[in-house]
Amino acid sequence: MRILKRLAATATATATATATATATATATGFAAFVDRYFADFARRHPSSAAGNGLHDHDDLLDDFSAQASAAEITTLNG
Repeated sequence: MRILKRLAATATATATATATATATATATGFAAFVDRYFADFARRHPSSAAGNGLHDHDDLLDDFSAQASAAEITTLNG
């Protein structure tokens, strides 16, 4: 009976550790995705970014051309 209890405890601990590691990796991956999205958005829409306090692209103007819009749609679909 002791062996079964130890096995159950070990299995529970392993499952918990695996779930925690997976959740952390997913959160980290999602955070990186969000960072990339907002960096790209700020580059494509510098006036909106400046209004939100991001001034990395203050030397640029928004590009509302058909080509830029198509490129943004392609990026967002990817």
